[in-house]
Amino acid sequence: MPNKYINLLTDFGFKFIFGNENNKDLLMDFLNSVMAFQNVHIQNITYKNTEILGQNDEERRAVIDLYCTNEKGEHFIIEVQRATQKYFKKRVIFYMSRLIQEQGIKNSDWDYNFKGVYCIAILERSLFSNSEIIQTYRILNEKTYEKYLDDIGIIFINLDQFHKKQDELETNFDKWLYLLKNLHRLKGIPIRLQKNYLLGYLI
Repeated sequence: MPNKYINLLTDFGFKFIFGNENNKDLLMDFLNSVMAFQNVHIQNITYKNTEILGQNDEERRAVIDLYCTNEKGEHFIIEVQRATQKYFKKRVIFYMSRLIQEQGIKNSDWDYNFKGVYCIAILERSLFSNSEIIQTYRILNEKTYEKYLDDIGIIFINLDQFHKKQDELETNFDKWLYLLKNLHRLKGIPIRLQKNYLLGYLI
């Protein structure tokens, strides 16, 4: 028997829901639930081309799942990774470096004050041992932990570490993780989420 609802972790399901301009409010709500941990609030987003070209024909192009900017011009990459992939951690850095590089202005002096770049990776299986539900990585001083830059960050969401049941969902972040992990298994609207207009749209 086919599933009643879409699987948000499939390439089709994720892009159908979050990559649709008509669903911009859904993506913005999800991003804000994640970026709240970084004290970043997004008021608006603009979808961008998910194919990032190199500076010449010899450079490899990069294709990402979802890419948008906010009203401040900050850049957000969202990637969904289900199977374990070799060098995924380095792939994230490669994508982010391309977005930084693209901000350079050709044939003029560039002051290097590029806009922030964040990567949010939704993982079905954690990449690290002793993983938490959400893990953030930044450039830091190894001794003092002072940040090198405030607006460069990699955020891993480890769905295999999220085990809350319907009656345990408290925050908007909890609800999104529950939907990402379980929407395709649901037979109806969970009581905890019946008043959530986002869920009402999704199912």
